[in-house]
Amino acid sequence: MSNIERHNGNAVPVSLDEQMRYARAVAEAGLAPNTFRAQPANVLIALDIAQSLNESAWTVMSEMSVISGRPSFSAKFMRSRVRQAGHKLRESYTDGVARAVIIRSDDPEFEHTAEWDEAKARKHGLWGKGHWQKNPELMLKNRALSECVREACYEVMGGIAYTPDEIADFAGDAPAVQASASRTPQRAATSNHDRAAQALGLDTEQSEPTGPRTLSDDEFDKALAWIERATNVDQLKTQRDKAADLDPAQGTVIATSIDVRLETLEGDGNTVDAEVVEEPAA
Repeated sequence: MSNIERHNGNAVPVSLDEQMRYARAVAEAGLAPNTFRAQPANVLIALDIAQSLNESAWTVMSEMSVISGRPSFSAKFMRSRVRQAGHKLRESYTDGVARAVIIRSDDPEFEHTAEWDEAKARKHGLWGKGHWQKNPELMLKNRALSECVREACYEVMGGIAYTPDEIADFAGDAPAVQASASRTPQRAATSNHDRAAQALGLDTEQSEPTGPRTLSDDEFDKALAWIERATNVDQLKTQRDKAADLDPAQGTVIATSIDVRLETLEGDGNTVDAEVVEEPAA
């Protein structure tokens, strides 16, 4: 029996094993976008999002950017998703004001509207910076669009409703990067258990969180870097359980990264429980 099924014309691996094989193959492809090249965990996330959106994994990967560990979709993909869902989207640009209107298919009597102009961009500290200086009309249109999508039909984006430019502004104009951080020197005198808790920004002495926790960009990058280095299966499994307490978008990325790391360790029989200590300087 084949482990590949087709949903809306898209080939989808069914079992986790097939999904991991698929992710590794795509990550090794020269055509893979930079965010997913040599990053099978990122490919798995894209595959999951593609299934939830009934899109091909290739479309999702082509339209997605990851900046400071945060996924985003292009404005043109947002436009496509709104219309695919059967909602009406109307956009205009008059006298320096970009306006987006969405009329939901299930509520045709109401118009969701968002407007952006120079004054609003200045208020947010954006005007005259980067792409805002090069193409302010397009930036205003894209901001009006994404704001209207979040208000009117957030569900069509599978929980990802910000454009790369918006995420870059949140992150201080950080360039698009792969979700996994680079390796950093490991300091001595810190146990594997403590590093694991710190990686997810969880203080073991605190009481149980009362709601989802959102990691800072630095905490999120450290978590992914720790997962990449981790060699203890029990600690990885413990941290995977804690990922459920995080913001859903971050928790999904972390949990999937841990699954990939676990599969690698258990498949190679490369599990150890040892301290990682920095070599003393010569």
